[in-house]
Amino acid sequence: MRVYLPAKIPTRRIALRIDGKVIDRWFRVELVHDMSELSASFELSVHDDERAVGAWPWTTPAGDGEPMNWGRKAEILIDGKLWLIGWIDDVCSDAGDRGGFVTISGRDLTGDLVDCPPDPRGKHEYKSIMLDEFARKICAPFGIKVKCDVDIKPAFPKCTVEAGETVISCLAKYAKQRAVVITTDRVGTLLITRSGKEKAADDIMFPGNVTKVRATFSARERFSDYFVKGQSEKNGGRRPATAALDANAEPLDEAPEQPEPATDSPLDKPGGAGAHVMGHARDPDVTRWRPYISMSRTQAQDVDAQKQAEWEMRTRRAKGDKMDYAYSGITAGPDQKPWLMNTVAFVEDDYAGLSSEQLIAGVAISYDERGELTRLRVTGREAFDLLPVGDRRSQKKSGKKGKSKGGSKPGGLDSTAKPL
Repeated sequence: MRVYLPAKIPTRRIALRIDGKVIDRWFRVELVHDMSELSASFELSVHDDERAVGAWPWTTPAGDGEPMNWGRKAEILIDGKLWLIGWIDDVCSDAGDRGGFVTISGRDLTGDLVDCPPDPRGKHEYKSIMLDEFARKICAPFGIKVKCDVDIKPAFPKCTVEAGETVISCLAKYAKQRAVVITTDRVGTLLITRSGKEKAADDIMFPGNVTKVRATFSARERFSDYFVKGQSEKNGGRRPATAALDANAEPLDEAPEQPEPATDSPLDKPGGAGAHVMGHARDPDVTRWRPYISMSRTQAQDVDAQKQAEWEMRTRRAKGDKMDYAYSGITAGPDQKPWLMNTVAFVEDDYAGLSSEQLIAGVAISYDERGELTRLRVTGREAFDLLPVGDRRSQKKSGKKGKSKGGSKPGGLDSTAKPL
C-alpha cells in the first residue's frame, strides 16, 4: 500500500487544540470515521525543524508546554468547528532527507470502550432492562454519555457482563438482537441508532463532483441460508405447587405425546437446559447450498432469532456491493460542510450504472501531497439496518440533477466552536 508523503505547505483548515492552545500547521492529516469501527480516529504530522539539529532530542514539535505527549486530551477542528474530542494514543518521531516530523494519532473518547471491560467492581447482571439504560450503566465510569433515537423495545429479561469482554463487545451482543447500530458522535456520546437517518452534505455524481470510483461486487461473504440458533429460558418457569389428592380422580387414558427431538442436542429434548430457538432467512441470489450459522450469545426468543437471521442476510447482501469515491476537498454542498458517516446520499454513477440512494458507511478526510481529499465508502442503505430498503439500483430520480462541483471554504479558528 502506498504511503502518501507530506504536503509542501501545511493546511490551516484542520487544527489540534490542547488546553486551549491551537496547532494548525499540519503537513499530513488523516481523519477517519467508519461504521465498521466504533471510534473515529485521527493521525496528524507536523515538521519538527526546530529539533532537527544537535543531538536529535525528539519529544514534541512545540517547544512551550510540550502539549503533544501521549495521554493528553485533544480536540480536532475543521474550519474552526469541533469535529472530534479524544485522547492522543501514540506519538511517533521520524527524521530523514525531508527533515524531521512528529506524528500523533488517537481516537475519540469512546476508544476506551473498545479497549476496556465494564467496571470489574460493578454489577455483572441486570434484569428487566432496556438496551440504552444498560449502556448508560456500563459506560458511566468512562464519562461517556448515551443517546438513543430509535425504538429498542422490549426490555431484555436479563443482560449480563461476561468476564473479560469489553464494553463494546458486551453491548454489541444485545444490539444485534434489536438490529441497531452502535456508533459515536465523535465528541463524547455513544449513539444507539439505525442507518441513514440524515441526508449527506451533497449528492455523489460520477462523472461530476467525484473524481474517482472503485467498485467491488463480492459474493465471498454471502450465503444461501442464514441460521441463528439460541436458547431461551427453560420452559415452565417455576414448578407449580403440588395439587391435593382427589380420591375420586381417575387415571388419564394416555400420557400426552412428546415431540420428537430435532437433533441429539440436549437443547432439543423436552426438559433440557432450555427451549431451543432458531431463525432462518434465505438469500435468493445465492442459488447453491451455502449455509451460514450464528449462535446467539444471549438468551433469545423465536422472534429475536428470526429478526437476527433476516438482518444478517440483508446486511451481508448490502455489504457485498460497495463503492469507494474520491472527492476533491474537505467540505461539500451549498453549506460547505464535511461529509459525515451514516448519512444517505443519492448516487448517480453512469459508469457503474447506479442511480439510487446509498449509505455513506465510511468517511476518510486527508491532506498530503495530493492536497485535500475525502474518500467516501458507500454501500446499500440496508447494510446496517433492520428493515429492507429494496432494490439498490431501482430508486431512480426523475431526470439527472446538475452535477455539482466540489469545493472548499477555508475558515478561521474559533475557540467557542460547536460540534459539526
